[in-house]
Amino acid sequence: MFVKKNKFVFVIVLSLVLFFVFVPLSKKSAYKNTKELQQQTNDVKFKKGEQLYRANCISCHDAAMTKIATAPPLGGITKKRDLKWLYDYTRDPNASKFKKDPIVMQIRAKNWGLMPASLHLKNEDLDAIYYYIEERYQMTLKGIPVPLYFRFNELENKNAQWCIHIVKEDKPILFARYNTKKQWFFGCKEKHASIEWKPTTLHQVFDKDNTVDDVSFLLEGFYAKRSSKQSEWEFFKE
Repeated sequence: MFVKKNKFVFVIVLSLVLFFVFVPLSKKSAYKNTKELQQQTNDVKFKKGEQLYRANCISCHDAAMTKIATAPPLGGITKKRDLKWLYDYTRDPNASKFKKDPIVMQIRAKNWGLMPASLHLKNEDLDAIYYYIEERYQMTLKGIPVPLYFRFNELENKNAQWCIHIVKEDKPILFARYNTKKQWFFGCKEKHASIEWKPTTLHQVFDKDNTVDDVSFLLEGFYAKRSSKQSEWEFFKE
């Protein structure tokens, strides 16, 4: 009986120790992640890199730097490639010097599409992009999610439409299109007649489902779709 009581007391004490040790640690970990996120938010180079990445890369590359989109994830890229190679390839992947480049040939062998040229980007722009990629990659590895907030162009706020199924039947947004006239369309998985599209605003769409943030940097003439609200967007050119 004495032994059983001792065992019971030991279990209670051990549980209390584990609770008071690991719970504070989890809170400290969460606080550390929040603090790190705030530091990144105040990082000018990080902000610039994020803007440039979303304007030039997000239509094909994953925002968290770890998942395959229509192009491979970029997390850790500066550790895998020489900086000059990155400059040259990002600016002009079609350059003749890359036709027999072993890295490029390996990329082509995996059937990845050809990356569009970005000749307009200066070295300081590319440095900011590479910096953002690696910082965002490390944040993802630490469990810090990519924040969702309104990133659409405010000037296009009223230049949007969504299908009646989203409005009347509360169906999820599974399709997004940004046409060459800079008009936005958001739909469910159904096919729609022209009369089934209704005017809305980008703010209304975002309030309905803030995960549309992931398509806010679609280029003109591109569309995106997904199988459910929880799944990743896939990007296509019309």
